[in-house]
Amino acid sequence: MCASATEGLKDFFEHIVHAAPPMYTSTDWEHKLSRCWKAALEKAWSLGLGTSLKVASPLLGAGACGAPVEEAAQVAARAFVKWAATPVGGAWGTREEAIAATVEAE
Repeated sequence: MCASATEGLKDFFEHIVHAAPPMYTSTDWEHKLSRCWKAALEKAWSLGLGTSLKVASPLLGAGACGAPVEEAAQVAARAFVKWAATPVGGAWGTREEAIAATVEAE
């Protein structure tokens, strides 16, 4: 899901991206949570490659889904690294390189 940021968040972000994460007690929790992160990152990517678009996401899996913050954060970090290393078309080899080029341009 993607929505425009509202109220105080709109000063910092243009969009909020969220996915429905699995409950911490579900079978294969880490894999399912990684897939949620991938879907959220793909949606954020589709909103504005090569722009200064700012997107926020809550720590998927923590909170109401019951995962300890540290474990949910570790899954998020691994999912992001794996996602960023995937190849993209155009002048960049990977998403990581495209993100670096955008940051450098700003």
